[in-house]
Amino acid sequence: MSWSALTSARSCALPVALPLAGLMSLFALGGCGPKVEDDSGAVVDTSPEDDTQDDFSCPTPEMRVNGEDPPSVGDYWEVFLWCGDTLMTGAMHMSIDPPSLATIDDYHMTYNEAGSGVLTVQVGTLKAERAVEVAE
Repeated sequence: MSWSALTSARSCALPVALPLAGLMSLFALGGCGPKVEDDSGAVVDTSPEDDTQDDFSCPTPEMRVNGEDPPSVGDYWEVFLWCGDTLMTGAMHMSIDPPSLATIDDYHMTYNEAGSGVLTVQVGTLKAERAVEVAE
Protein backbone atom coordinates (compact mmCIF):
# COMPACT_ATOMS: atom_id res chain seq x y z
CA MET A 1 0.00 0.00 0.00
CA SER A 2 1.39 3.39 -0.94
CA TRP A 3 2.01 6.25 1.47
CA SER A 4 -0.48 8.44 -0.43
CA ALA A 5 -3.21 5.82 0.08
CA LEU A 6 -2.57 5.89 3.81
CA THR A 7 -2.62 9.65 4.16
CA SER A 8 -5.31 10.75 1.68
CA ALA A 9 -9.11 10.75 2.16
CA ARG A 10 -9.53 10.45 5.96
CA SER A 11 -6.06 11.30 7.10
CA CYS A 12 -4.65 9.32 9.99
CA ALA A 13 -1.70 11.62 10.63
CA LEU A 14 -1.58 12.25 14.39
CA PRO A 15 0.83 14.24 16.53
CA VAL A 16 3.76 12.13 17.67
CA ALA A 17 3.32 13.30 21.27
CA LEU A 18 -0.22 11.86 21.49
CA PRO A 19 -0.25 9.27 24.30
CA LEU A 20 -0.70 5.67 23.26
CA ALA A 21 -4.07 5.40 25.05
CA GLY A 22 -5.39 8.42 23.14
CA LEU A 23 -4.10 7.00 19.87
CA MET A 24 -5.78 3.67 20.50
CA SER A 25 -9.06 5.47 21.37
CA LEU A 26 -9.01 7.28 18.05
CA PHE A 27 -8.47 4.05 16.14
CA ALA A 28 -11.23 2.36 18.15
CA LEU A 29 -13.68 5.09 17.13
CA GLY A 30 -13.18 4.07 13.53
CA GLY A 31 -11.58 7.28 12.33
CA CYS A 32 -8.88 5.37 10.51
CA GLY A 33 -9.66 2.20 8.67
CA PRO A 34 -7.80 0.22 6.04
CA LYS A 35 -7.67 1.97 2.66
CA VAL A 36 -6.55 0.79 -0.74
CA GLU A 37 -6.26 2.37 -4.16
CA ASP A 38 -8.62 1.06 -6.80
CA ASP A 39 -7.67 0.73 -10.49
CA SER A 40 -8.35 4.41 -11.14
CA GLY A 41 -6.03 5.47 -8.33
CA ALA A 42 -8.85 6.64 -6.06
CA VAL A 43 -8.56 5.73 -2.39
CA VAL A 44 -11.27 3.32 -1.18
CA ASP A 45 -12.04 2.75 2.49
CA THR A 46 -12.23 -1.01 3.12
CA SER A 47 -13.37 -0.72 6.76
CA PRO A 48 -16.23 -3.05 7.64
CA GLU A 49 -19.72 -1.54 7.76
CA ASP A 50 -20.87 -0.22 11.13
CA ASP A 51 -23.03 -2.99 12.58
CA THR A 52 -23.69 -1.25 15.90
CA GLN A 53 -26.98 0.23 14.65
CA ASP A 54 -29.87 -0.53 17.00
CA ASP A 55 -32.41 -2.83 15.34
CA PHE A 56 -35.11 -2.04 17.94
CA SER A 57 -38.25 -0.40 16.62
CA CYS A 58 -41.49 0.39 18.37
CA PRO A 59 -44.19 1.59 15.99
CA THR A 60 -46.90 1.78 18.67
CA PRO A 61 -45.74 2.37 22.27
CA GLU A 62 -48.42 1.37 24.78
CA MET A 63 -49.17 2.95 28.15
CA ARG A 64 -50.12 0.45 30.86
CA VAL A 65 -51.35 1.29 34.33
CA ASN A 66 -51.59 -0.49 37.66
CA GLY A 67 -54.70 0.85 39.37
CA GLU A 68 -58.48 1.19 39.06
CA ASP A 69 -59.46 1.89 35.47
CA PRO A 70 -61.39 4.11 35.00
CA PRO A 71 -60.07 6.10 37.96
CA SER A 72 -61.96 7.96 40.68
CA VAL A 73 -60.81 10.86 42.85
CA GLY A 74 -58.19 9.55 45.28
CA ASP A 75 -57.18 6.58 43.11
CA TYR A 76 -53.47 5.82 42.74
CA TRP A 77 -51.87 4.71 39.46
CA GLU A 78 -48.46 3.42 38.52
CA VAL A 79 -47.84 4.19 34.86
CA PHE A 80 -45.43 2.39 32.51
CA LEU A 81 -44.57 2.53 28.81
CA TRP A 82 -44.31 -0.76 26.92
CA CYS A 83 -43.37 -1.82 23.40
CA GLY A 84 -44.98 -5.18 22.92
CA ASP A 85 -43.62 -7.31 25.77
CA THR A 86 -40.71 -4.95 26.50
CA LEU A 87 -40.88 -2.47 29.38
CA MET A 88 -39.25 0.82 28.41
CA THR A 89 -36.85 1.90 31.14
CA GLY A 90 -34.84 5.02 31.68
CA ALA A 91 -35.76 8.62 32.34
CA MET A 92 -39.52 8.94 32.04
CA HIS A 93 -41.53 12.12 31.67
CA MET A 94 -45.20 11.99 32.61
CA SER A 95 -47.70 14.83 32.46
CA ILE A 96 -51.44 15.32 32.60
CA ASP A 97 -53.50 18.10 31.11
CA PRO A 98 -55.05 19.82 33.00
CA PRO A 99 -52.35 19.60 35.68
CA SER A 100 -54.86 19.98 38.54
CA LEU A 101 -56.43 16.61 37.65
CA ALA A 102 -53.65 14.58 39.32
CA THR A 103 -50.46 14.80 41.35
CA ILE A 104 -47.50 13.13 39.64
CA ASP A 105 -44.42 11.77 41.40
CA ASP A 106 -41.99 9.84 39.18
CA TYR A 107 -44.14 7.10 37.62
CA HIS A 108 -46.87 7.34 40.29
CA MET A 109 -49.95 9.53 40.17
CA THR A 110 -52.92 10.24 42.42
CA TYR A 111 -56.11 11.71 41.01
CA ASN A 112 -57.14 14.91 42.81
CA GLU A 113 -60.38 15.97 41.13
CA ALA A 114 -63.11 14.71 38.84
CA GLY A 115 -62.96 15.61 35.18
CA SER A 116 -61.38 14.65 31.90
CA GLY A 117 -57.85 15.07 30.66
CA VAL A 118 -55.00 13.65 28.63
CA LEU A 119 -52.17 11.66 30.22
CA THR A 120 -48.84 11.70 28.35
CA VAL A 121 -45.87 9.41 29.05
CA GLN A 122 -42.49 9.58 27.30
CA VAL A 123 -39.38 7.42 27.67
CA GLY A 124 -36.56 8.47 25.37
CA THR A 125 -38.10 9.15 21.97
CA LEU A 126 -41.10 6.88 22.59
CA LYS A 127 -44.33 8.56 23.61
CA ALA A 128 -47.93 7.54 24.32
CA GLU A 129 -51.05 9.51 25.17
CA ARG A 130 -54.28 8.41 26.76
CA ALA A 131 -57.57 10.16 27.49
CA VAL A 132 -58.73 9.76 31.11
CA GLU A 133 -62.12 10.36 32.72
CA VAL A 134 -61.91 10.72 36.50
CA ALA A 135 -65.14 10.02 38.41
CA GLU A 136 -66.10 11.53 41.79
